[in-house]
Amino acid sequence: MVSEIEYSGYRAGALAEVVGLHMEYYSQHWNFGLAFETKVAGELAEFLHRYDPEKDLFLLALNEDRNCVGSITLDCKGAAEH
Repeated sequence: MVSEIEYSGYRAGALAEVVGLHMEYYSQHWNFGLAFETKVAGELAEFLHRYDPEKDLFLLALNEDRNCVGSITLDCKGAAEH
């Protein structure tokens, strides 16, 4: 059975949820650890700090229980230059 996915913008705790999903996958499959986790957390925190919904995109994919099961991030910083 396929569950319904709802897309939502930022919510409190989103940074930790997205970093947690990255670590769950990359630690198991690629043995990535603390250095990777801090890099992902730092870069996502920097993006969210300057996030502009008029230019950028940040969506959480939520299952029926409202648990985060994925995310989509489009960082358009500098896009006008290209």
